[in-house]
Amino acid sequence: MNYIDTKELYQRLQENPDLVIVDVRSLEEYRIAHVAQARLLPLDSLMSNPKESIDQIKEWIGSQDTIYVICLSDHRSFLACHKLSEHTIDNVCFIKGGTQEWVASGYPIVSNF
Repeated sequence: MNYIDTKELYQRLQENPDLVIVDVRSLEEYRIAHVAQARLLPLDSLMSNPKESIDQIKEWIGSQDTIYVICLSDHRSFLACHKLSEHTIDNVCFIKGGTQEWVASGYPIVSNF
């Protein structure tokens, strides 16, 4: 399983702002603060309805090679990557340190509050 830290994610976003980033936190957490490009797909949804969630992710992927998965720290994103791999989505990468580290590093966020 691949992973990168938030610094590497930020650098990759500078090179390609169209990266597919999936945030697996809850809607409430997502609204508080998230990476601007991140799309919400709560881990609960992925675990309870994997087929629908996988179909959604496949729509998002397009021509992108890798899906970057983020959560608050990195526990849920790690679990999500395993679930995606079980369903033949192999090019997944979890973000070590998650949104906590992203915010602590001063990288830009979106907040709906």
